Amino acid sequence: MANIEDKLLDGPNVGYCSSSEDEEPASGFVKADDDRIPATRPGTGSQTGPKGVLTDYKLHQAGKYKEMRENAEHIKELRLKMAVAPSKPEEDEDEDELAKIRNRRLQTLKSSTQGRIHEIQDKDQFLQILDESSSNTLIIIHIYRDGSEACGNFNEVLTATSVRCTGNVQFYKVQASVLDTTRKFAENALPTCQVYIRGELAGNFIRIHEEFGGEYDADEFCQFLRRWPMALLDTGRSPELPLGVVLSIKDETSERVLFVYPTRKQKLEKLIEDSNEQLVGFRKPVPLKSWKEDVRFGISLNVFGSVLAPRDTTEKNIINKVNSLRVIGQWFPLRDNQKETVSIVFVLAGHCSMDAVTAHLSLAKQVCGAVQALETTSAYVKEQITIVQKIQDEIEQNESEEFTSPFEKSLHECTLLQSMQRIYEDIVQYGNNVLYLDRHIQLTLCLQSKSFIYCTLLPRTISALHEMLKNIEPFHTLLFVEEMKVSAEQNPLLASFVEHCTPDKSFEEVRLKMRCTMVQVIRLARNVVQWGRGVIIFPTCLQNSYTVGPPGPTNFTELAKLYDELYPSAPRTSMNKPPLLTSPPVTSFLAEVLEFFSPAITLEEYYVNTARFLPRAANTETFVFLLKTGLVMQLHIHIELIEPTQIWLQGKSISKDITPRIKTLVGSCQLLKEEFEGFKEYVLLVCSNLLTIGVTENEVFKILGYFVCLIPHFLACDYMEKIIYRTGLTRSNINRVIELFGPILLVFEVPAKLRPSK
Repeated sequence: MANIEDKLLDGPNVGYCSSSEDEEPASGFVKADDDRIPATRPGTGSQTGPKGVLTDYKLHQAGKYKEMRENAEHIKELRLKMAVAPSKPEEDEDEDELAKIRNRRLQTLKSSTQGRIHEIQDKDQFLQILDESSSNTLIIIHIYRDGSEACGNFNEVLTATSVRCTGNVQFYKVQASVLDTTRKFAENALPTCQVYIRGELAGNFIRIHEEFGGEYDADEFCQFLRRWPMALLDTGRSPELPLGVVLSIKDETSERVLFVYPTRKQKLEKLIEDSNEQLVGFRKPVPLKSWKEDVRFGISLNVFGSVLAPRDTTEKNIINKVNSLRVIGQWFPLRDNQKETVSIVFVLAGHCSMDAVTAHLSLAKQVCGAVQALETTSAYVKEQITIVQKIQDEIEQNESEEFTSPFEKSLHECTLLQSMQRIYEDIVQYGNNVLYLDRHIQLTLCLQSKSFIYCTLLPRTISALHEMLKNIEPFHTLLFVEEMKVSAEQNPLLASFVEHCTPDKSFEEVRLKMRCTMVQVIRLARNVVQWGRGVIIFPTCLQNSYTVGPPGPTNFTELAKLYDELYPSAPRTSMNKPPLLTSPPVTSFLAEVLEFFSPAITLEEYYVNTARFLPRAANTETFVFLLKTGLVMQLHIHIELIEPTQIWLQGKSISKDITPRIKTLVGSCQLLKEEFEGFKEYVLLVCSNLLTIGVTENEVFKILGYFVCLIPHFLACDYMEKIIYRTGLTRSNINRVIELFGPILLVFEVPAKLRPSK
């Protein structure tokens, strides 16, 4: 007899056979009983011949049909016998036994997966694992290569880790060749550990063994995963932006958190907590008895105050790293009690750059400076803190079993906290903020971006900034050093300016698009430059010339890495490259791009050449990146009047074919009379030569009119953009003048530079 466990696990068996003697054998068919139709042999019926055969066949079919019906009824009876309902006590015992069986089976299934790293066979299976993962599953995937010692060691660590993890953690490994990775990746980037939370990439650790600096084990690996802010990496949120802002106070008796914004846990915080819980197994959440026991950004509020409290009275800056976070800010003392200090800090991801740390530290200094100024004049901060502490004390006294946070109520009643909220939201969304603290002090904030480090065009000193702002002209434009987000509801004019201002449009063109005054456009441009979000340049044009810029303060290798981060695309090469591009070895794709600008070429030629030989660089984004970083610079075309060479003058004379209107136009030019009397003869010689070589009189007269209009700018040696704006002539008209009157014009290019207007 099979036991009840086997029956329940394997299901009921039809035609179940037992070796016991007290049970009747059950087969798949039933023997004929006496009351059935007697068997008859063919040919023994009352009829013979064909009719007898038909009769025998009918009798046989009827017997067969009846036998099938009886077999079905017999099987039904067997099923009922096997499903006889037991008595109540037996029912309870079976339920207990069933529960034990289920538990044993679950433990068996769990133990079968523990200590195992499943091999992924193809890309489809890889995608299927991620798509079918549940919301509470943590997936760790090891990308490896056979024969690699580092991959073998990491595989052993993962195996040991899989034995220890008791939660919903799944471990897989896959060869790099299965995922069709590049040869360079397989040779230089392995072992790679990828962590997925809820089916989305949460951590991508290339050459993970280098994170430990030597030998490591499962304990160190688990600590590494819990320490790293994995959940921050898959949200699309930049690690350079703050996760929150915290205000705390330290007095003679305690160190406590006054305010945290956002007041409620965000998705990022919950993802971090979920991933950490998966690594240590399932734990039943403990209900919070007090708001101080709550955890924000992975730190309990009970200890958050001590983390932010100043330890050295001579050091005002707060730069602490706690697990996967950085807290960056400043502290200042209250007016009436030097032992009572207030700290204002921004919470950042632990893997943020040092540029972000510096930027938020500068931001915190500005905020603390303005708040401290209010405290000095009116005890504003002390008054606001008293309101917050009163709310917290009331909640602690009336705290019931239900958890209550004081932050939202404090935000509603405290204007200082409302200012902190606005600063945080504006910095995250727009990167800048303008507000009035207590309606007395105007505070203008701007978060210094990473682009400030690499954009060599930005003014670095106050005098350079003032010089740039002073020389803004309508024929200039604004180059944004990074994407700028502006709320159309809060500032519709600035939002329209950001939308229409592009590197190829002058301020005059932007004004026409916005339908506003030039004063408004210039004022908006000044604000953007002062915020460090843009720089004044000359509009890009297909006919403008560009060349390689001078060496800058930033290392070229860093710029090449930054370019690959911003535009991660494998470079596509061509077999038809000219010798200049193939003969010298290049250190990076960016170096290969710069070869197109030596010697100087027009922007149109750059697009044509890169589209043919280097398609990855044939786009506006790459060219703007080169401009911002100073790797290329624009050359201005300057035009000046000069005397023709003696070689050109040989054999030239004023033709009799010159019409009176041409002579009258040349003779009426006052500037040539006053300063260059002899130039009249040179101009007439040029006109005569043009008529001689076949240029029509109408064309000569038309271009001569342009030339006379341009003489003041030729005498001042102005550049092309300024001439176009001042005269209203098109670039093609000026180029036609240069072409026809070239013998008495000097055309040269110099690096473009903002110059004061005359």
